[in-house]
Amino acid sequence: MAVEAAGRWPLIGHAVPIAVKPLDFLTAQRACGPIVRVHLGRRPAYIINDPELLQQMLTVDAGKISKGLLFDKLRPLLGNGLLNSEGAFHMRQRRLIQPAFHRKQMERYVESVAAEAQAASAKLKHNQAVRLEREISSMVIGSNTMALFSSAIGDHGVKAIQRCLPQVLDGTFRRLIASMVYLDWVPTRAARRFNAAVADIQQVVREIIRSFADDTGNRADLVSMLLAARDEENGQGMTEEQLVDEVMTLLMAATDTTTGAMNFAFDGLGRAPHVQERIHEELDRVLAGRTSVQAEDLSRLDYTRRVAMEAARLASPWLLTRRAEEPLEFAGVPIPVGTDLIFSPFAMNRDPRFYPDPERFDPDRWLPEQVKLRPRGAMISFGMGRRQCVGESFAITAMTIHLATLCSNWTFHAVADRPTRRTVTAGIERTVELTMIATSRTGAVQPARQQPRGA
Repeated sequence: MAVEAAGRWPLIGHAVPIAVKPLDFLTAQRACGPIVRVHLGRRPAYIINDPELLQQMLTVDAGKISKGLLFDKLRPLLGNGLLNSEGAFHMRQRRLIQPAFHRKQMERYVESVAAEAQAASAKLKHNQAVRLEREISSMVIGSNTMALFSSAIGDHGVKAIQRCLPQVLDGTFRRLIASMVYLDWVPTRAARRFNAAVADIQQVVREIIRSFADDTGNRADLVSMLLAARDEENGQGMTEEQLVDEVMTLLMAATDTTTGAMNFAFDGLGRAPHVQERIHEELDRVLAGRTSVQAEDLSRLDYTRRVAMEAARLASPWLLTRRAEEPLEFAGVPIPVGTDLIFSPFAMNRDPRFYPDPERFDPDRWLPEQVKLRPRGAMISFGMGRRQCVGESFAITAMTIHLATLCSNWTFHAVADRPTRRTVTAGIERTVELTMIATSRTGAVQPARQQPRGA
């Protein structure tokens, strides 16, 4: 029998502890057992805490579940894109999209990502304090839009996405919490801002897709590949609306994950200077004086890639859902049809059974011999099974390039009297107010403490 989580309120269930301190609540459930019953409003749901049960649910029983409550709330934003679609249609879309992330195609994106990283590096000033999370956000959005759209998006499109994306991420989190107490229908000012931001981003994407449809040029970007993709069985491509849904899905998922992970990465470098020293040693050896990363360098940036993996562990989704479409059983607990299932990559990726001292930033957790000691379900930042993130390789590659480019040019120092703060967005816990001092690796080494730009 499943243990019931503490803190249930009449009528609204566990919505209050989930809304007020979601990370604390989800982490606390690990101690209650492999499967814990909660109530979302009046509806019972189950939190899956065990990595082997997670692997069973996401692989063996994958055909018996759908995406569930969270993804219902994402539908106004992402439509029927890869993240939300189900069944045969999902498999068709995955077949059409997968080639855009094959290894040879990935190499074509490296130049765009590296160029955006170089532009971000050029903005930094020697010995000047900077709100680094702002520079990271601009760099990641620039990299992702270049990979998606090549140069077609233009400055107007980039600024529209930079303006709207934070409102969309925050609004999605609010919609999920409101739905637990049946208040997601209330037309609040925040809800209106969310709807307007979604409409603005979708309009930018739609305009670009239409411009691409009339362009016969050979572009090295994702949208061009999606436009050209054809189903092997019937030769059909995607409709405009489906293209919008897929591009929105790729843009949102890549930006939220990569931005969050990069923030954790540089926060980790500030708290663990020896990690930054090892990155510098590797970059000096591999790049041999260059400050730009090329595709052939990536296979030799082993430690830098492990830093990216450790950042991805920490910047993991705080809550994901599934829904039973057939009767299931986990750890002897029967799961009726229609029951929502919850799992927390955030809590799993910080389980001290698999990650000793889990808040410590330690890239050596990703040495092959260490990875083999952990069950597969103990690292689920990118999911697993048929729903594993199609863009996982792109995300890790982009983070490796960002880290290598910035760290080849700069040493980053934490500012002791400006501690970082963390907050929860739609997808992940995010490090904010990340004030750091960038010291040029070719300039003086003593940083002066200054006010960050824009503070």
